[in-house]
Amino acid sequence: MDDTLPRLRAEASRDDYASMARLARALFETGLSARQVLRECYAVDLPREFFALAEDGPWHLGLMTTNQPWRLAFPLERGGPHPEPNSLDPVERRLFALDPDLLPLLHLPVDDEAPMEELPALCYRLSELQERRTTVLSVPGTATHRDEVARRGDSLLAVLRDFQAEDLRELERQYDDQDDWGIGAVQEEHLDGARAMLERIDRLRNEVTSYE
Repeated sequence: MDDTLPRLRAEASRDDYASMARLARALFETGLSARQVLRECYAVDLPREFFALAEDGPWHLGLMTTNQPWRLAFPLERGGPHPEPNSLDPVERRLFALDPDLLPLLHLPVDDEAPMEELPALCYRLSELQERRTTVLSVPGTATHRDEVARRGDSLLAVLRDFQAEDLRELERQYDDQDDWGIGAVQEEHLDGARAMLERIDRLRNEVTSYE
């Protein structure tokens, strides 16, 4: 009997990305879908909004996603799970150590000048997902205690929608108020890009809502 899957399940640990990637790839090789693979990896169903974003490509929204769970969700026809994490792996390990119930998703770009590791992280809670709640939490980049974890919204797409709408309003304000049309001025294409991202989020929300 092939003991590969039992061995990989036993070796897999959320604080070791490579071990999770090996398990995810082996699960894909048995014919499971991305939803089924992540259900096996996290012992909980991830919400439809996650897969809508994953299939659409979160980079289209300028988002810096975490390694897990996104990089584990690539099916074999798209190259399969990446075997190694990117440079943000230490940040994810720190968040996991802070509270293992958190499932980090992405870093919210609230400051263009700040290093990525200092940006707040948006997370699900595994225990909330177990109850079929898509509550999103925000963790400051400098957090050292669980008390610093705060509720951000009811769902990831709702939080992203609010964030993008506020970004668009600020760009429109700067565009209307600016006296200097030189270097650094808000251009029409900046507004077009922000509007397109907001429309993309609204489309994804509508897709998720219509399915439900």
